[in-house]
Amino acid sequence: MRESLFGDSVMTKEKNKESSNVTASSPVSLEVYKALVDRCAKGRLNFPIANGSALHARILIEKLFEIARNDACLVTGSLRQTNRSGVDIYAHDRVISSAKKFLASKDSQLSVVVQTGKIDGGANNAFFKAVVNNPERQGIVRIYLPADGALSASDTPHFMISDGSAYRYETGKDASPANESISAIANFGDLRTAETLSDIFSDVVGLLRTDNNLRELKEFEPGASYVG
Repeated sequence: MRESLFGDSVMTKEKNKESSNVTASSPVSLEVYKALVDRCAKGRLNFPIANGSALHARILIEKLFEIARNDACLVTGSLRQTNRSGVDIYAHDRVISSAKKFLASKDSQLSVVVQTGKIDGGANNAFFKAVVNNPERQGIVRIYLPADGALSASDTPHFMISDGSAYRYETGKDASPANESISAIANFGDLRTAETLSDIFSDVVGLLRTDNNLRELKEFEPGASYVG
């Protein structure tokens, strides 16, 4: 990917600025962690939340789907169903249920860029199968599969944004299934960084639509079935 796509690392500057303030840097119970996420999401608080495990990741992803009304955008390595230890991430029931509820609205749309171009599980990806094939789905699902090498792991940040206002941004590298570390920062009220991520998502999609960088766009209107 062209280095100019993300500039000189706007997100690195944001990460460094927030690093001393991120909560949950020391172990806390999942109940306490979830309560913190609920509070920040409900109040749309500008408060950085650390994500250091797959269990944290699925709590945050579920909440981002829950609060979304119109748009959910995601850049992911492969939309991993589980980590190598077998902990559900996108295959988790609550993540899937939250995404289904979001897409039950006719004004909703989910856009996913799969950076590696390879969906975990392919046609058997539990998340896509359940969400796309849900008979109550009214929203549109778009999956962008880049051509080989179009989006490199080192230059492509992974993140999720809800309605351009709340986000989960990965600060570690999670494109490779061999990497068990899932480090990220989430925030439900940091509009400036959310706007930056929204711009990056638009830039990524724009790049994929040029110079044969897009291998395939899978677009599922309501009633369409998932094909991996």
